[in-house]
Formats: sequence, C-alpha cells, structure tokens
Amino acid sequence: NGGTNFNAPNRVWVRAEDQEGQGNTVQVDPATGNFSVNVLTGTVILRLGLENPSWSAPTTLAGSSWTVDVGTIAPQPVGTLHLLARNDTINGIVRDQNHNPVTSEAIPVRAWRLDGSQFVETMTNPADGTYSLPVISGTWEIRAVPPLTSTYVTAESPQTVVFLSDAHVTKSRDLRVAT
Repeated sequence: NGGTNFNAPNRVWVRAEDQEGQGNTVQVDPATGNFSVNVLTGTVILRLGLENPSWSAPTTLAGSSWTVDVGTIAPQPVGTLHLLARNDTINGIVRDQNHNPVTSEAIPVRAWRLDGSQFVETMTNPADGTYSLPVISGTWEIRAVPPLTSTYVTAESPQTVVFLSDAHVTKSRDLRVAT
C-alpha cells in the first residue's frame, strides 16, 4: 500500500465474482490495504471499486482470473495490487460540423486503452463544450459518443492519444459531432 490510508475519500472495494457475476464484495482494510474475500469454486475475476477518481486499478488486473478448486481451504493469495495514479489528462472541446462548441447539451466522451485494461468516461460542460479526462500512461482511443436521445451523432473515428509515462502531461483533442 506504500503508506496509503484507505479511509474516506480513498476507500477501495474488491469484488470477486464468477463468470456469471455472482460473488462477494469487501472493503480493503483502511490501515493496511489488505483484504480477504470468500469466493465460489471455479474461475474468479477480481474488480476494484475506487472512491478516489484520481486512482485507477492496475492494468494487470484486466483479463486476469484465478481458479479455485473444490475443497481448497487454504487462502489463495492474489499478491499485491498496486493502484495507479491518473496523472495524465486528455482535455478538449466537442465541436459541431461548423467548428462551434456544442453548448446545447452535455455530450458523453469516452476513452479506452488499446490493451483493454482501462476505460474512462465523462460529460462535456454544456456551458462551453469542454471536457477533461484523467488517465494513466498508455495508448488511448477517444471519441464523443452522443446518446440516442441527442440531436447529435459522432462525426469522426476515435482519435489516438499516447502517453509514454505518468509525468503529469495534458494533451488536448477537440472532438467532432454532427447534427
């Protein structure tokens, strides 16, 4: 845990579930970050719930699973899961086909790491069309994704944004929608 205090507003929950979504959720110990969770036999997937929006689950957790055999009583240690700080930022403005900021409604903006380990989403500020997404290092795809109820549709393919390290870098990308 590196000396991190996991009390509010830094609480963390661990969800252990099978491939059908059945399982248990526990809060990590606020002082140590340790956890223990009872699971069903079979394949178990861990997910983290993070109260602090500046933190991200480790990329190694995505796609990982553990097999729990029938009759296993001894605990199966997962090992240390190091939380990642979202030190980098993607920001910009969602613009319409006339290059004007979309100010009539909030537009969802989604970004995902190409390795599939992370996904973040935010809404634009309807006052000026701006958005800001905190992310970890890696190669990201980002796009505006208006909902079905919107008068707008996505007007471009996802844009690629690359962060080589968590060095507090901000990269700006304006995104396009059309009516």
